[in-house]
Amino acid sequence: MKKTFLVSIVIPCYNEVSTIGFIIKKILAVKTLKKQIIVVDDGSVDQSVYFIKKNFINKIDKLIVHKNNLGKGAAIKSAAKHVKGDIIIIQDADLEYYPSDYTKLIKTIINSVNKKIYGTRE
Repeated sequence: MKKTFLVSIVIPCYNEVSTIGFIIKKILAVKTLKKQIIVVDDGSVDQSVYFIKKNFINKIDKLIVHKNNLGKGAAIKSAAKHVKGDIIIIQDADLEYYPSDYTKLIKTIINSVNKKIYGTRE
């Protein structure tokens, strides 16, 4: 029997109004995964929070808003309290990694003894 994994996708966001919509759409387009999407706005001073609320609040599972910029680590810690997935992916809002690669990444995690996989751009 093949197990279905819940994948929690954590998106730390800081002043990413120009890219956050694109990355959320790309994540939503990955239909092969059961997913939880958590966006953490880390004290953005642009319109990121407004944009997310206006366009995606009903399409993501959780929006966490920091009043001040605390850094990526703090954003991940805030999200960790809400993660329900078997696998966690940290997806930067600046389009560094591509959601279309999730399936390959998850297969590597499932078929490996490694508990963590780090990606890199080439």
